[in-house]
Amino acid sequence: MRKRYIALIPLASILVFVLISGCLYLGRTKIEGNGAELIPDVELEELPPRSLEGWSSVKSNLYTPENLYEYIDGEAEAFLTFDFRSLLSTTYAKNGSGEIVVDIYDMKSPKNAFGIYSSLRYGDLNYVNIGGQGFITEDELNFWKGRFFVKVIDLNPIDGSEEMISRLGEVIASKIPDPTTEDHLIRLLPKEGLVPNSARFMLKDMLGQSFLSNGFTAEYRIGGERCQFFYSEQEDEKAAERAFEMYRSTFPDVSPTPKRIGDESFIGNDPYYKTVIAFRRGRFLGAVLKSPDVEEGIKLIERFLKSLAR
Repeated sequence: MRKRYIALIPLASILVFVLISGCLYLGRTKIEGNGAELIPDVELEELPPRSLEGWSSVKSNLYTPENLYEYIDGEAEAFLTFDFRSLLSTTYAKNGSGEIVVDIYDMKSPKNAFGIYSSLRYGDLNYVNIGGQGFITEDELNFWKGRFFVKVIDLNPIDGSEEMISRLGEVIASKIPDPTTEDHLIRLLPKEGLVPNSARFMLKDMLGQSFLSNGFTAEYRIGGERCQFFYSEQEDEKAAERAFEMYRSTFPDVSPTPKRIGDESFIGNDPYYKTVIAFRRGRFLGAVLKSPDVEEGIKLIERFLKSLAR
């Protein structure tokens, strides 16, 4: 049985927090990209149902960046890295038995919600069609939709609780009007050779480098071998030029690519990432890591540059 979480903020405080801080608000979210539109948003407190099929809410607690460590000490830093805004944790029981905890994280944007979700998924999980995507491991459901990341945990399994974690997830997802999909978020990543469910969004510190931010990573298959691809979207071209030079400086030895890629490019060698083919185009920079073949790695980058032009 999992350890119970410690309650810190009573339910009555949630409404006060809403009125005073404005962190949980009824607003509108913009879907990025061509044909962008504003869609209705939803308040965090509206998402968890009071009761569902005999299961009733018995306790709710609100957490903020200031006290998140007191709830998920070992994982708080990962959420804060994605500009975590607030968490509403609701506990459910059925006739005094069982214990299901629903944690709904407001991550401020769909990118951030997908970012924390994608950092948790790996390989051939039991994926489910809940929200943007979800997966179930043992007694836990994780999914994202819109600016929310949701975790449903069966802390004290009883008859029917296994099915209830999915039902709670479905009901919560249905209340989030944001239609943003993973395909939309990763639209710049080339589809050819992309390893399913390998794409991740990183808001900060890509590859452990503070100058690489706001970008995506993914795994690709080239000639039967796997490699990695990433791109970072900087604020403007000048910022991208500076970041590219800083990235170049991390390699002890670099050489020119057989042909120029984008505005500038180079090939570097790294003890971990092996052959690295790096490029910059406008405010975007990125690289193919562990490229098994330079020519094929360049083709992957060229496919990305074509997607930028569309």
